[in-house]
Amino acid sequence: MVQTLEKSAELIEYSKNDPVMSTCLAGVCDLVAAEACYHLPCMIRFERQCKQKQLSFAEEGQRDFCLNQLYVYLIRGLGRGHVYDMVDVWSTYEKMCSDMDLEPPQRYQSRRTTFYEDIQRLIGAQASFI
Repeated sequence: MVQTLEKSAELIEYSKNDPVMSTCLAGVCDLVAAEACYHLPCMIRFERQCKQKQLSFAEEGQRDFCLNQLYVYLIRGLGRGHVYDMVDVWSTYEKMCSDMDLEPPQRYQSRRTTFYEDIQRLIGAQASFI
């Protein structure tokens, strides 16, 4: 069972980067109060996967200047109450890359979901995408 608030907060934060866990824990803000249970080997594997994703994403994010600029653009807009359509977010990202004579990474062009997942990881708990 989850017995500390620190572990609860950690698992909820990790779940934001995992589509299955974020669905399972949607609306849950305290795993202790929810009397959540976990299988230790599975939780350890889940934590390792999440930490590895965070590290690889941080390295990738440093190399992608346009993605960082898009993050700033989105955060400012969200702070003003703007709501974004993900197609428009992609178009904005493409325009930013074009303005800097850069090509969007192939992994974004071949699988748009990867772009959306990276944006969600970058934004974190500040916004959710539907």
